[in-house]
Amino acid sequence: DGHTCIYNKQWKEEMINDAVVEIIRKLVRNERFAEALKKKIGGRVDTSEIDKEIGNYECQLRQMNGSKKNIEKQIDSLSIDDRHYERKLSDLQDRLDNMYDEIAGLEEVREGLIIRKKNIEMNKISIDNIYKYLINFDKLYDEFTDDEKRVFLSSFIDEILIYEDQQENGQLLKR
Repeated sequence: DGHTCIYNKQWKEEMINDAVVEIIRKLVRNERFAEALKKKIGGRVDTSEIDKEIGNYECQLRQMNGSKKNIEKQIDSLSIDDRHYERKLSDLQDRLDNMYDEIAGLEEVREGLIIRKKNIEMNKISIDNIYKYLINFDKLYDEFTDDEKRVFLSSFIDEILIYEDQQENGQLLKR
């Protein structure tokens, strides 16, 4: 759009990768980092609120299913000789249809909560896996292919910021 890019510094990919790997190796050897990770990973995922919500919806579903059965019994017990049979049957059918709609809505919300709970638990598992990889980083990383290295690093690194010029201490990475 008319602007000229004046940035002309190019770092070799290997230099950046080596700098990132060096930082990770230093991090995983740092006892404070390892302890902080163990605390974060070691803690259980608290799904008690979601469990409580799921329980509430299951209770409501049991009540609705009980009400549905009562309406079905009322329909079955209607006397065909009753002069208002058709109206009563129609009213009970309408109530039964509404009951089915409410049950379907409750089941949908409950299933959404179950999926959310599973996602929380799966995220915890993936965090645990990353921790295990980080602890064994020195052993694993050198055995990876280039593609595996790229996938591994990108799985837990969002962004890498680099300096325009290499620092006096040789550092390339800002963050």
